[in-house]
Amino acid sequence: MVPHNPVAMPNDGTLRDIVALSMLPAMWIGATPLRICESLAAALFATLAPRFVVATIAKHSGVRQITVAQVERYETNTVLAETLAPVIAEWAREHDPDDLLIVPDPGGAGTVRMTTRALGAQGELGVLAAAFKENDAPTAQHHLLLNVAAAQACMAIQNAHLIFAVKESEARFRNMADHAPVMVWVTEPDGRCSYLSKSWQAFTGQTVEEGLGHGWLDAIHSEDRQRVSDIFGAANARQEAFTIEYRLRRRDGIYRWMLDAAAPRNSVDREFLGYIGSVLDITDRKESETTKELLVNELNHRVKNTLATVQAIAHQTLRKTRDPAAFVAAFTGRIEALSRVHSLLAEATWRGTDIRDLVRELVLLGPVEEGSVTACGPAVLLDAQTSCHLALILHELCTNACKYGSLSRSGGRVMVNWNVQGNDMLALQWVERGGPKVDAIEHSGFGTVLIHHTSRAHGGSAEMQAEPEGMSWTVRVRFRINADNGTDVSAMLPRLPEAITRAAADPIAAPARTGRILIVEDEALVGLDMSTHLEGGGIEIVGPVTTKVEALRLIERVPLHAAMIDANLSGEPVDDVVNALRRRGIAFAFVTGYGASGLPRDCRSVPLLRKPFTKASLLQLAATLLQQNASVSPAIDATLLSAGSALGQSTGS
Repeated sequence: MVPHNPVAMPNDGTLRDIVALSMLPAMWIGATPLRICESLAAALFATLAPRFVVATIAKHSGVRQITVAQVERYETNTVLAETLAPVIAEWAREHDPDDLLIVPDPGGAGTVRMTTRALGAQGELGVLAAAFKENDAPTAQHHLLLNVAAAQACMAIQNAHLIFAVKESEARFRNMADHAPVMVWVTEPDGRCSYLSKSWQAFTGQTVEEGLGHGWLDAIHSEDRQRVSDIFGAANARQEAFTIEYRLRRRDGIYRWMLDAAAPRNSVDREFLGYIGSVLDITDRKESETTKELLVNELNHRVKNTLATVQAIAHQTLRKTRDPAAFVAAFTGRIEALSRVHSLLAEATWRGTDIRDLVRELVLLGPVEEGSVTACGPAVLLDAQTSCHLALILHELCTNACKYGSLSRSGGRVMVNWNVQGNDMLALQWVERGGPKVDAIEHSGFGTVLIHHTSRAHGGSAEMQAEPEGMSWTVRVRFRINADNGTDVSAMLPRLPEAITRAAADPIAAPARTGRILIVEDEALVGLDMSTHLEGGGIEIVGPVTTKVEALRLIERVPLHAAMIDANLSGEPVDDVVNALRRRGIAFAFVTGYGASGLPRDCRSVPLLRKPFTKASLLQLAATLLQQNASVSPAIDATLLSAGSALGQSTGS
């Protein structure tokens, strides 16, 4: 190392060289690091006249390190560059520019004297080195020119890094925008669109040229275009974020609903640069909202219609009934008929029901002997309104048969047959045989009035024949139908749980059992009604409770023989309650408005009583649960099941 302390005294030639070196950054705008490195080495070689020049630009943002060794005016030496680059870089970081590095002359005998310049504070941008053979070199002018070249190189490299960073950022943005699940756009301060992602082009079919500027508006529905333009223009003037919904034409000509959201682009000094926005297809959401609104309106309509129907049934039943107990039985039976058909409609999402399903459900409302009812007819799909009305008709026919007709005595039977007449008329025949002798009908109850009125409301008729061997009806209703081949549905009639079926057909001779039953029900009035019915049958009630917390506390602390629980408590499932009952070995059943599909998955075989229920069905369910619990002591109270059986026969018109 040889110390050297030059004093720069530039002459005319040196000034010209300084000017030339100062002009290099202008030449390097947009140039690659390799081009900068090569031209820098060549310029230093021309101005300094050294033995050789080494210029290194350090690795940055994925661009490899570049080193050029200029040994002649038009000649570089790659081997020399690779050999000296690490040595020069380490020297420049640890020594001042005035310290000279002595190395062997790679092109001849002796040594050369090298002066270095770290580019950046610690050489993070690169390094420059010039080697001289002469003993009096490098001179002050050499140091001055090298300082100027280093300063210009630092500025040029930093600019190149910034340009590279901007290009890299723009490339990342375009890649992100072109592959994002939304369409992306960018505008300038004057509102002109300067960028549309490939997803916009793919969706709309517009080319880049067609969409830029204000061309993107052409893809918007004509009814929305002016509104969108006005909102965008006003937001652009205020330089505020905005969102807007509109219909955008897809390349196949179909319009889809879009949500367009945009935010201002601002520079570091808060200068407004335009907008960046994204466009999201919300057609499915809009359709879902429309469907939801329709469903809410339809639900409101159906609920009010149902309430009006219940009100009418209550009024009409009360007009024809003097005994309160008879009123409760008749009214409850009719409400249960509506409930059953509503369950069928709910399972079919209210598209309609097959008449065979109605017969299957409604003939089981009264206690009938196995094989006492046969049914035959084609599959006929009824709309929701007709299903509800025909369900009430079948309920009245079945109830009358159980109370006064062939099903009121053992051995009686009912034949239900139907067919399609013409294109849109269903003819249903109800024939009773083997019952009590039928006398002349002196007055009509509400059930008879309902059958006649309902059939006429559907463009049909109802004819009743009171024959000595039994009552018969021919009911005709007009509706939209879907008929296929006739099918005997007798074998399709479902069987009640064994214990309940026996109780319905023949009261159990063994003494009934009484016990303690927990009621878990979040509707206070329903829980009160259940308690009243069960206590009337001699059962001790625990509760009713309305929450899972209360239920779990009682299950752990109170001796129980059985439980009746709702399948949902204020929107929460009852799995914890079910598990607690099972751990304690307590028999339980669901009393709920849900069908089997609404129960916990592992409870599909658990006894289920659907709301609304009758007193008879509730007492029968209680008897079944208590019989499953061997720890329950036989009760002197023999009224429980017999009460359920009697109540099952007390509803009528």
